[in-house]
Amino acid sequence: MTTVPPVLPPAEEPPTTVRDLGLSYLRTAVPLFWGYVLTWLAMRAPAVHDLLDQPYVTALVTALVTLAWYAVARRLEAMLPAWLTRVILGANTAPVYPRSLSYELAAQEDLRAEG
Repeated sequence: MTTVPPVLPPAEEPPTTVRDLGLSYLRTAVPLFWGYVLTWLAMRAPAVHDLLDQPYVTALVTALVTLAWYAVARRLEAMLPAWLTRVILGANTAPVYPRSLSYELAAQEDLRAEG
């Protein structure tokens, strides 16, 4: 007969600090800036400018360039010097987010299902 572990109360997590909130905003805004800059630079080429003539196309391409820039930057982040990470992502440390109660409960359910 297997015993099911009791449901534990969620672990105490520190609340999100102002510093972490600021880091999250900075690490969102700086890649958006770079996505805009890269799209603007690409539009200087006549062939690209003709493709991005419509505002909605420009907006879509800017979003995709930003997404690609952020994905590559995050992938290379551990290999880059701190100063370069600050330039391309806004900060060289990631914010810390507290785990949610739903995450804790789901983890406990998984433990009970295994037991």
